[in-house]
Amino acid sequence: MSNGSANCELEICCPPLEGGTPGPNAIAALSHTLEAKGLPLDYCRLAAKIMLTEFDLAPRGSLHQFKAAVAKLARENP
Repeated sequence: MSNGSANCELEICCPPLEGGTPGPNAIAALSHTLEAKGLPLDYCRLAAKIMLTEFDLAPRGSLHQFKAAVAKLARENP
């Protein structure tokens, strides 16, 4: 994944549209990454839109401390 593609996928340079709807450039960038993994293009577009609508994306491993803190909080407050 190139930095330009990653920036679009993470909505750094291609922020969501008004109301939080993913922008077309972000969808296209994530679709391209999914397609490069061998998935059908129509599936890639739908999957990218769902992923960008439902989840915040971050580079792999960059949220480890955050997730550990959330898990600790959850364990301490059942």
